[in-house]
Amino acid sequence: PLLAFFVSIMDYATFSWTRDRLQIIPIMWDQKENYASNGFALAFAMNVPMAHVSAPPGYSEKAMDAIQRSDVAASVPEEKPDIVVVMSESFWDPTRLPGVSIKPDPIPTVRALRSGSMFSPEFGGMTANIEFEALTGFSNAFLPAGSIPYQQYVRTPTPSLATFLKSEGYR
Repeated sequence: PLLAFFVSIMDYATFSWTRDRLQIIPIMWDQKENYASNGFALAFAMNVPMAHVSAPPGYSEKAMDAIQRSDVAASVPEEKPDIVVVMSESFWDPTRLPGVSIKPDPIPTVRALRSGSMFSPEFGGMTANIEFEALTGFSNAFLPAGSIPYQQYVRTPTPSLATFLKSEGYR
């Protein structure tokens, strides 16, 4: 019976009648608070599904070495350009709405300055995951649903845009 109880609360990404009735609230974005509020046994049980992360197809040490050794030095400019990355969690371009015409342009300055665009896999929350993807280049698609990398997986210094740019002489 005790094992069945823990299994019934483990997947916090889906509704659990047991969690709902006992008012167990998974606090996955703040593990310290999760353990303080839910106690060791419950917090641990809710984290168990996050422990297994499968390697994506084609992933191997040999494949990563081949990517790392690719010759890109010829395309790198001598003068380092200024790099500006803007992550505005609530910003979006309303002119992209289908069937909507807005005059005048609500974001002319942004439109004039921007170069490229991206599509965010999250909307209305989980913004730490988008920041993780943008800074590290690692996709959260291979992690269990509901994972928060900074809270559950990053335990050692991790290569990022910041560490790469620092190695290239940026301050």
